[in-house]
Amino acid sequence: MKKVLLSGYYGFGNTGDEALLAAIIEQLRAAIPGVKITALSNNPAETAAAYDVRAADRWRFWDVFRAIRKCDIFVSGGGSQLQDATSSKSLYYYLALMLLARMLRRRVFVYAQGVGPLNKKRGRRCAGFVLRRCHCITLRDEDSAQLLLSLGVPAEKLIVTADPVLAWPCDEPPPPLPVGRKMAFCLRPSPKLNIPGVAAAADRFAGEGWKIIFLPFSEESDLPVCRQAAAAMNRESFVLPGTTPSRMMAILGACEAVVGNRLHALVMAAAGAVPFLGLVSDPKISSFCAGLQQPALDLETLTEELLCEKIAEVISKSEESRQYFTERRPQWRRICRANAEMVRECAFGAQHLKLEYFLGETEQEAGE
Repeated sequence: MKKVLLSGYYGFGNTGDEALLAAIIEQLRAAIPGVKITALSNNPAETAAAYDVRAADRWRFWDVFRAIRKCDIFVSGGGSQLQDATSSKSLYYYLALMLLARMLRRRVFVYAQGVGPLNKKRGRRCAGFVLRRCHCITLRDEDSAQLLLSLGVPAEKLIVTADPVLAWPCDEPPPPLPVGRKMAFCLRPSPKLNIPGVAAAADRFAGEGWKIIFLPFSEESDLPVCRQAAAAMNRESFVLPGTTPSRMMAILGACEAVVGNRLHALVMAAAGAVPFLGLVSDPKISSFCAGLQQPALDLETLTEELLCEKIAEVISKSEESRQYFTERRPQWRRICRANAEMVRECAFGAQHLKLEYFLGETEQEAGE
C-alpha cells in the first residue's frame, strides 16, 4: 500500500487550490487502489475532514519531516507554486520541501504544475538545481516546459499534461441562483484592474437582462474587490462568498459566460463547457485562453468599451465554444488520469515515464 504526501497551497481558503487538491486526491485514488494520502496544510484539521485524508501542519518542521519520512513518494501538487512574481519566499519554501524529500531519499513528482514567472537569477538557479533532481515533472502548459528546459532540466523528465481540475467529476447541483441568463465575474486584486470599467460593462449586460454574479475565490483577497465592483454598478448584481470548490464548479457550470482574472475560474468554466473571457494579470491566463481558443484582454488595456466588445465576442461564439469544450473532455480525462498513473509508476520505481504510454483510449472514450 503506497503512501503519498501532497504539497501545495492547501488550507488557506483559496477555492482554486482547494479544487486542485480535491481533483488530485480523486485521481490518485482511482489510479492507486488503497493509497494512503497525507496533505501538508495551513489548516490540517479542516483539510483532513474535508477530503478524508491525513494532514500535517505545513509550518511545523518536525511534522513535515515526519510526513516526508513516512511517505513513499512526495508529490508537489498543481497550481503555480514555483514562481517569484508574488513572493520569493513561497518559491524557496516549495523548493526546500522537494530538496528535503530528495535528501531523505524519497521520490519526488511534480504534478501538473504551471511554472513561472521566475524573474530573479537566484530563484532561477535554485529552481533549476532542485527540479533537475526530481524524478518526473508533469506540467499544465508548454510555456512551463520551455522555461524548465532553459533552466537545464532534462527534457526526458518533462511531460506536458493538463490542469487536474479540467477532469474533476463534480456532480453537485448548483444552489438557488437568480432566474435568467447568468454571467459570472471572478475578480482578484490587481493594481491594473479597472474596477469602474468592469462595473460599467457589467451594467450594460445587466440592462440587457443578464444576471450578474460576482464569485470571489478567496474571501480574504477577492471578496473586497468583488464587493467594490458590485457597489459601483447602477443595476442589481449578486455577490456569492463562502463557496466550496464543488459548489463553485456547479455555479460556474450554470452560467452562460464567465469573465475573470482567476485562472481556476476559467479552468472550471472550461470543465463545465462554459465560454469565458480571461482578464490577463498573469501570463498563465493568456496562455490558457490561447490554448482553448478563448479571447483574453490585458488589464492594462481594459476599458468599458473594449470589455463589452470582448464579452460580446464570447457570447456570439457560445455554441461553438461549448461544442469545442465538450469534444475535448475525453482527452482531458485521459491526460489527467495519466498524471495519477505516472505517480503510481514513479512510486514503484519506474524511470523515464512517457505520456503516450498512459493514453491508451478505449473504444467507448474514442466515440464520446
